Amino acid sequence: MIPDGTSLTPFRGEVDIDRLIAKVPPGYTIKGAFIASNAVIVAGDWPYIEKTLQLPPRNGKYLAFTDYPLTDFLRVTHAAARKRYPSIPSSEAHRLLARSTFDVFAQTTLGRVTLTLVSGPASLLSKYEEVFNRMVKGPRVAVTVTGEHSIEAEFTGYYSTREAIFGVLEGSVIACHFEPTVRVESRGEGNFRAFVSWKTW
Repeated sequence: MIPDGTSLTPFRGEVDIDRLIAKVPPGYTIKGAFIASNAVIVAGDWPYIEKTLQLPPRNGKYLAFTDYPLTDFLRVTHAAARKRYPSIPSSEAHRLLARSTFDVFAQTTLGRVTLTLVSGPASLLSKYEEVFNRMVKGPRVAVTVTGEHSIEAEFTGYYSTREAIFGVLEGSVIACHFEPTVRVESRGEGNFRAFVSWKTW
C-alpha cells in the first residue's frame, strides 16, 4: 500500500509491473543513462531480462543519451529493485531505487553543469522539471515553487511507478541535506500532483 503522504515511512505492497507496462503509450522513451545503472545491478540476470525487452541495447550496453522504450526501462528497473532490495516489498524497493536517480544524473555531464546552478531543494527541484522533460519523451512534469520550503510538481502522461515519484523527489531533497515530506495525489489516468516540503534533519 502506498500512502498519499509520507515522512519516509516504508511502503507496503507489491508493484504489478506487467499491468503498468501494458498502459504505457507507444513512443514513450527515456535516455539510456537512467537504464544503464539499473542494468549493472542485474548484470548476472541479463540473459533472462534481455528476452523480455522491446529494444535490447547492442552488446548489452546502454548509451547515455540514446532513447530507449520506457517499457524496457520499467522492466529493467523492476528487476533491479527486486535484486537490490530482495527482503522488502517491491513497492518500497522501487521507491528506494528511485532515490538514487539524483546520483545517476549527477554523474552525467549535463548533471554536473546543472548542479553548479542550484542552491537548495527549491532550486534543484525547479531544475528537475527541465531535466525530466529533456530526458523522457511522452510524460511531462511542471514544477512550481510554492514557498521557501515547498514545491508542487504536476505529472501528466506519467506511466512509471507512483513509487518513483516519491523516491526521486525524496532523493533530491535528501541530497540537499534536508528531510523531505512528500504527498502524491492521483488526478486521473497517468496524471499526478506531488506536494513536497522539507525541514532540517
